[in-house]
This record gives sequence, structure tokens and C-alpha cells, in this order.
Amino acid sequence: MLHLFKQLFPTRTEFLGTQGAPTDAPILEAINAHVRWRHRLEEYANGRSREALDHDTVGSDRHCALGRWIHGSGMTLYGRYPSFETLRQRHADFHFCAAQVVSLVQRGDLTEAQRVLAGDYARISRAVVNDLLQLNQEFFAP
Repeated sequence: MLHLFKQLFPTRTEFLGTQGAPTDAPILEAINAHVRWRHRLEEYANGRSREALDHDTVGSDRHCALGRWIHGSGMTLYGRYPSFETLRQRHADFHFCAAQVVSLVQRGDLTEAQRVLAGDYARISRAVVNDLLQLNQEFFAP
């Protein structure tokens, strides 16, 4: 997946910190972390995971790797870019939708869980990736 993004988006992808050194959350790593989380939830909803997911934890946009970055160093370093606020809100929407899926699975409504996964969840997830790519473009714009 990471290789595909490098081919599709050949822009410079490392974020620079305040001292000019790479930070711990380059855009491609953030995308990869998001995709891994998405896969984790899909496995859960499809019954291929024995992981116990908690609705409240999943619903929080601050517990995953991307959320910690958004609410931490990402906010400090990149919060001034217009796409950052869009990313922050859409990432929160993603977790709200993910929590819906967890609740549906736990109630045994697997048909509705699959509908949400294929609909709103997939749409918002793609938008989060696009927001990260947009932020990368804004950061490196001349």
C-alpha cells in the first residue's frame, strides 16, 4: 500500500519539525497508520478478529496513532494550514462512524455494520487520506 501511494503521489512526503529534522509522523506513515486501523475494524466487522473493541475508545479520535499526531505535534506544527482543520474534523467523523460499526457488530446487526462500512465509513476514510495528501501539498507549496 505504501509503495502505491509513493507511485501515485510522488511529492516530497516528509514533514519537517521546528529544527528542520523529520518528525515522527510523515504523511505516508500517517496514511499507513490510518489504513491499518481501517483494516483492523473491517476484520472485526467481518468476524475475522477476536479483538475486543470498545465503542467509547474506538469513538475517540485521540487514541489512534493519527489522532495522537493530530492533537499533538501535528497541531503545533501544521495547525495553521487550512486543510489541517478539515483533516481534524474528518478524522473525528471517521471515529464516530467506526464506533457505530462496533456498536452494530456488538448488537449482532452485521448487515447494517457492512452497509456502514461500505458507505459512510469508506467515504470518510478515503477523505481522511485525501486530507492528509492535501496537507502535504499545502506544506510544500512554494
